[in-house]
Amino acid sequence: MGRSLYAVPRALTAPHISGEVDPSTTGGITAPFGGVVTFGVAEGDRVQQGDVLATIEAMKLEAALTAPRSGRIRRLAVADLATVEGGDILLEIE
Repeated sequence: MGRSLYAVPRALTAPHISGEVDPSTTGGITAPFGGVVTFGVAEGDRVQQGDVLATIEAMKLEAALTAPRSGRIRRLAVADLATVEGGDILLEIE
């Protein structure tokens, strides 16, 4: 019998994605795609541009969402480990 070789994919990690600011809110950061969000910050935390704010995981793809600018986390708009849709507001930076 012949031998078979199978490739087993690992979880993919996307590069850091800078948070997209929703112009309809003051400093609202939106999800770039749907998935489960895990926050790396809390309300009141000070962040610098490029800091990781959260990660979003969808179908074994994980993306780090980074701060587009320095500021303070005013509000987390969804709970940690919530399932979100692309375009949902995740948090606000002031």
